Amino acid sequence: MIHAGVKLAIQKGLDAAIPDSTLTVSQWAEQFRYVDRGARKGKWSNDTVPYLKEIMDVFTDPRVREVVFQKPSQSGGSEVLMNMIGRTIHLEPTEMAYVGEKEDKAKGWTQESFDATVRSTEVLNRLVARDAEHNNQKLKSFPGGNLFIVWASSPAELSSRPFQYLFFDEKAAYQPTREGDAVKLGEARTKTYSGTEKLVKISSPRDADDEADIEKDYLRGDQREFYVPCPQCNEFQTLKWANLKFEDPDEPYMVCIVNGCMIEHNEQQDMLSKGRWIAGLDFNGIASFKINQLYSPFVPWAQMVKDFTAAKNKLKEGKSGEMKVWVNTALAEPWRPAERIEYADLQLSREQYQAPVPAGVLVLTAAVDVQGDRLECEIKGWGRGFENWSIDHRIIEGSPSLPEVWDALTDHLTTVWDGELRQFRIDAACIDSGGHHTQLVYRFCKANSGRKWFAIKGSSTPQAPLVGKPSLVGTNPKVRLFSIGTNAAKDMIFSYLKATTDAMKVDDTEYGPGSAGYCHFPDDDRYGEEYLKQLCSEKKVPRFRMGKEVHVYEKVSASARNEALDLFVYNLAAVSILNPNFEKIASRRLNHDPVLDEGDTGETDGEAERAKPTAAPKKAKRIRVKNNPFS
Repeated sequence: MIHAGVKLAIQKGLDAAIPDSTLTVSQWAEQFRYVDRGARKGKWSNDTVPYLKEIMDVFTDPRVREVVFQKPSQSGGSEVLMNMIGRTIHLEPTEMAYVGEKEDKAKGWTQESFDATVRSTEVLNRLVARDAEHNNQKLKSFPGGNLFIVWASSPAELSSRPFQYLFFDEKAAYQPTREGDAVKLGEARTKTYSGTEKLVKISSPRDADDEADIEKDYLRGDQREFYVPCPQCNEFQTLKWANLKFEDPDEPYMVCIVNGCMIEHNEQQDMLSKGRWIAGLDFNGIASFKINQLYSPFVPWAQMVKDFTAAKNKLKEGKSGEMKVWVNTALAEPWRPAERIEYADLQLSREQYQAPVPAGVLVLTAAVDVQGDRLECEIKGWGRGFENWSIDHRIIEGSPSLPEVWDALTDHLTTVWDGELRQFRIDAACIDSGGHHTQLVYRFCKANSGRKWFAIKGSSTPQAPLVGKPSLVGTNPKVRLFSIGTNAAKDMIFSYLKATTDAMKVDDTEYGPGSAGYCHFPDDDRYGEEYLKQLCSEKKVPRFRMGKEVHVYEKVSASARNEALDLFVYNLAAVSILNPNFEKIASRRLNHDPVLDEGDTGETDGEAERAKPTAAPKKAKRIRVKNNPFS
């Protein structure tokens, strides 16, 4: 009679000798895979990152010819590749290739991921060759097949032999070479296995305009997104950045898009365990998946907020690099530099306000453009995340050399505005001093410095920050002058306008009113076709200066007028100088009566004392001026 322990040993031996080829990738990983690095060493568990299970398992679905994963950083994408490769080596060995971006990154994956996994995973350790000829940084041999390690920057190896499986890692970062496109070369070499070949493309996105970007692969597939249930109401939904609230950056929370429930970060893992992938299109042979970092069990939401805030501060300085990286690696979205906006799209976003100042507005700013025969002024409302509302746009006719023109401007800027919930006065204003009436602007701003009416001048330096440190200028009187980085300002404005028009083109609930930077325009004659054309009067173009390529904004045509765009720049500068604490203002107003109160702008940069507005009519009234196209 055979002892039970001996029977168990024999069974294990048989299992190892005749492995179960029906196992999916996730089942194989849970049974055989060991992780020897990172914070979660030990036996692989699918429960750690539940959303990876289906991504892995479609690899063994005979109907699937291509797997696409548009991912953020720290989401487990590299483990998906390793588990697919590990199962293949163990259960169905064949000819494969791993394609990295560059040589150093491909070799880094070989050492840090593949070799480490083979060492810690017994079934792989037994199979992968150990001699240098068949186990090196370019080749991993095993009974029945080979894994070739190649890189997209030198893809010649891909054209020299057939492959059944190709694994493209960080595919969006690939650059074309003289030897050809790595993806196209690889795809051509799978034809030998026609009907059983598989392509796996995993990457964070890069640039939307790049043909290699992973989003284009995702859109070719069935476009699956991961839906999780709200812990309170059990309604399934996707996690979106626009729904993350962070009045306290250390304790952000998600707002349920169905019933407005508060979702805490410590409920994330339970939500993930109950989540499911839902395809947006019918299956066509390409299983495509997309998530963002809000799903990652390895990145707290508070860390995402911290990273976003740092990137946003850099953007204010005119440096968009960190924001681009954050959008790519945290939101898992491609970077879309807004080079031009079509004014016809903005007409779709005009709306009926319920009051001159709609709900959502927390502070008001004003911008004044000084021309030879008139002043143009626009008032904007600002809310959380720089969501903004155009409140009033008007022209005060007459030469700025006339005192009555400045008197009319003073009356307008000291007007009290009725809102849905309270009344408002202008919290800060920026007045352009770069024209023919510089000294008059200085004098006007000096006389009204207590009201936070600032003199500004645009900077022609492409890398200039949104708002530079003020300098003392003029002779009688001396006044503080703020330098404005118009390139940085227009980058922000065009990204706001692009996102707004995108939201208007489709029934998009992910980005719309209530989202950061969303632009609102009233549906009346002040914001008609002429104003919108001016707002869209420039585009971003490459130019060479001092031997270096820079990107600057230029008019779309020589005859285009751009006053409305300039006014948006000045308003953005005004709210940036003011530096309001939107969350503090909103919180304070919950406990105040709907009337004007002092100190509403919260923490500011201290550049000027709080304004003490003079008496003015209660409700804003239109200044009737001759030949005003907006009257």
